[in-house]
Amino acid sequence: MNTLSLVAGFVKSLAGREIEDEDQTDCRVAAIALMYYVVRADGAVDHAERKVFEQTVQRYFDGEGADIKDLSARAMKAYSESTDVYQFAQVLQRHLTKNECEAFISILWQLGYADGKIDELEENLVERIAEILNVANPSSLKLPEHNALLFQRRMNH
Repeated sequence: MNTLSLVAGFVKSLAGREIEDEDQTDCRVAAIALMYYVVRADGAVDHAERKVFEQTVQRYFDGEGADIKDLSARAMKAYSESTDVYQFAQVLQRHLTKNECEAFISILWQLGYADGKIDELEENLVERIAEILNVANPSSLKLPEHNALLFQRRMNH
């Protein structure tokens, strides 16, 4: 199964999938919070990274009818109240299939490359999330750098 098919399946799987956790966090909020962790991993979010993050969230979550502003606000609140990626990755790990987890790791790599390069902190974080999601060999889901730049250009148009 190719990466685009995996990502499409991941997005379909999250449509309206609510998780009844103590904190009422659903898969979509957990996914967006993890995406933001990756964008912020190197300590700074420049304009290009913020734009790619927002466009990625819009692309993968708004198309399913989610109220993107509310969803993003819930994810940012959850992110700001968290101390680690573990709680969010656990939500996804419990409710997504292996293929959906792999697709999500592919999305995280794309976000890591949002500024045209992947920082060591971003790489370590994606690999840690992949470990929690039981995704073997997460580096195999990386986009080559030139594909990441094409992705970024596409997101900027």
